[in-house]
Amino acid sequence: MSVVAPLRSALASALLTALVDRGWPAEPGAVCSREVAWRGRYVVVTDDDIDTVHLDVPTVLGRPGVVVVTSVQALSSLVPLVDRGALVLDRAAPFLVLLGLVELGLAGRCRNDSEAVRRRAAEHCALATLTDAERVTLRSLAAGLSAATIATGSHHSVHTVRSHIRSILVKLGVQSQLAAVAVARRAGPEWDASNTLHIATFGDVRP
Repeated sequence: MSVVAPLRSALASALLTALVDRGWPAEPGAVCSREVAWRGRYVVVTDDDIDTVHLDVPTVLGRPGVVVVTSVQALSSLVPLVDRGALVLDRAAPFLVLLGLVELGLAGRCRNDSEAVRRRAAEHCALATLTDAERVTLRSLAAGLSAATIATGSHHSVHTVRSHIRSILVKLGVQSQLAAVAVARRAGPEWDASNTLHIATFGDVRP
C-alpha cells in the first residue's frame, strides 16, 4: 500500500502513519505522483494543506483498492475513476471517519454511488456561479435566518434579499429554500453555518 500526495501534505502523513499502525504494510513517507508506478493499492491525496489541487489522478487508478482523498473542487474530474471502481472521499471529513472509510476502500469493501458523485459535482459547479451577495444570503439561510433578518443584517431591502433567494433557487436548480440549504450543507463546512455536517463519501455523514 502506498500513499501518494503533494510533498509535505500533513493529511497524507497522518493517514500513512495511522494505516501503518493499523497493520497496513507501507513504505514510509508520502510520495509525489511522478515517482509512482501505479500498481497495487493506493491512497491518493490530491490537495495540499490549503485545499489547492496539485495531483491529476490517472484513469488507470479507477479500480477497487484505490482510494482518492480530495476536495469537492476536484470532484468532477474524478467521476470516471468512480465509474471504474475507485473510492473517492472528502478530505473535509472527520479524520477517524475518513480513516475507517479509507481502510474499507483499500480492502475493496466500499464504493461510491456514481450518480450521487455526479450530483455532488454538479452542485459544486452551481454554487460557484453564485454572486457574493447570493453566497452571503445562502449562508444566512443555512443559519436559519429569515429574509427579513437577512435584510436587516445586510442593509438590503427585503425585496432585494428575496430577489437573491429567487436567483439562488434558479442557479441551483431547486424549488425551495430548504432544498437550497441542503445543497449548501452537502458542500461542506464552508457553507454550513452550524458547522455540524461533514461529508465523507460525498454523501452525508454526521459525527
